Amino acid sequence: MFNRAHFFVLKELLYTDYVLFKTTFVSRFFDLCFWASINLFVGGYMLPAFGIGPSYGGFMAAGVCAAAGLNLVFATAMQIVADFEGDQLYLYYATLPIPTSFIFIRIFLNYALSTMAMGIFVLPLAKLLVWSRFDLSNFSIPLFLLAFSITNIFYGALTLWLVSRLDSMKKMRSAWMRYIYPMFGFGGFYFSWFAFYAANPKLAYLDLCNPMMHVMEIMRTAILGQPGFLNFWFSFCALALFITVFMWSGVARLKKRLDLI
Repeated sequence: MFNRAHFFVLKELLYTDYVLFKTTFVSRFFDLCFWASINLFVGGYMLPAFGIGPSYGGFMAAGVCAAAGLNLVFATAMQIVADFEGDQLYLYYATLPIPTSFIFIRIFLNYALSTMAMGIFVLPLAKLLVWSRFDLSNFSIPLFLLAFSITNIFYGALTLWLVSRLDSMKKMRSAWMRYIYPMFGFGGFYFSWFAFYAANPKLAYLDLCNPMMHVMEIMRTAILGQPGFLNFWFSFCALALFITVFMWSGVARLKKRLDLI
């Protein structure tokens, strides 16, 4: 059973993560803004110049807000796997007076909170760069806060799951090619689910099993309005299910891998 002492230790570990996060915030924030700016420029100005409607800039801007956290998943997973093969700091955490599941919940919470701290600045950056092409007349603050929260919680769960799938640093390239890139490529960054459905209904229905599609759709619904996207609450529930599955699978596999059962 959990008690107050367990949560106190977890809080102290998260505070340690916060102190370390501050030392790298500027560099990581610059990287995120650099990535976002390139995609906003291409989607907001270059592609419309080739015949795509000017509204595509707002579509891409909302997509950049949704995908911002995914950029940090791979780097965070690499750091954790490197620790497993090197200093093995996480085995030290196993000696602390907390349930072993808290060690992995800490990974999940640390990543989710970190992406929230940086990702919240992407929306104003997108509006600043795309400006009139980014229509916020249908923007909903309550829905955005819900969408922003659950997408970053999902990224935390995805990080934990990805770490559990990696046996060594040698498999990082395979993890990118097999998991992250397909998830992103078919995840609706460049197209909506309904556009995909118009092109290929069978594959579109199959793509509902891709959590990134729900990440994109729920964020675009909150920012651009419901018409043209999957139902907000359908994607919200789908992401809640993916978070549960990734958390359960990730914790179970990591306990077995680190012999913490």
